[in-house]
Amino acid sequence: MPVLKIPFVLAISALIASPTYVAVTSVMAQDVSANGPWTDVRAFGALGDGKTDDTAAIQRAIDYTATTTQGIVFFPPGAYKITDRLKLDRNVDLMGVGIGFGSQILPVKTHAVTILGSDWPGGYGFRNHIKGLTIMMDQADDRTAIVIDHAYSIKIENVLVFNAGSGGGISIANAAHVTLADVNVYGLGIGSGTGITVKDSNANLNNPDIEAFLNGLGDGRPGCPCLRRTL
Repeated sequence: MPVLKIPFVLAISALIASPTYVAVTSVMAQDVSANGPWTDVRAFGALGDGKTDDTAAIQRAIDYTATTTQGIVFFPPGAYKITDRLKLDRNVDLMGVGIGFGSQILPVKTHAVTILGSDWPGGYGFRNHIKGLTIMMDQADDRTAIVIDHAYSIKIENVLVFNAGSGGGISIANAAHVTLADVNVYGLGIGSGTGITVKDSNANLNNPDIEAFLNGLGDGRPGCPCLRRTL
């Protein structure tokens, strides 16, 4: 099967060559925190200024949401630096304001978001939805933006992974009923990494845009650019 290679989009690279992070006004913060049927990460101390380590604050928001009936962790516009992976609990969704560098996660030497059965009793993660987020992999090029392993009923929608490197963009293994819809995964354009890896899983890829990787789709076997199973 031929390797999927798509030319790099230079326009997007130029767009974020000198990103500017704008602080959210207190009026907006108050409105979102008070009126939304969700958990706002700022309510737990996240600043989203691109400099402060927001890992602990965001994880607290995720852990809290897992104990409520709200189910949604909301990221207002901003750039949220993290230095350890975010462990997404069961029945918890992550929501941003949409593709366009509004709600950004900036991992530093770590995976960004993980849905791992090994993190939870019973050995499976389930019922998660990630939507409207941009994950900037500039400082974590040997890690993976989103890792799913031993999980089911997962949806990733309108998510942009940018500047992923050898670690690849999205990895799915030992999972069932996974849907990727309108996902954009862009590499560094230096001939490394796999955009989306699917191994021993039932996954539906709907309109993915994968660019600037050595392999667009892979199944986790060394040297194989083939996607073994997509449904």
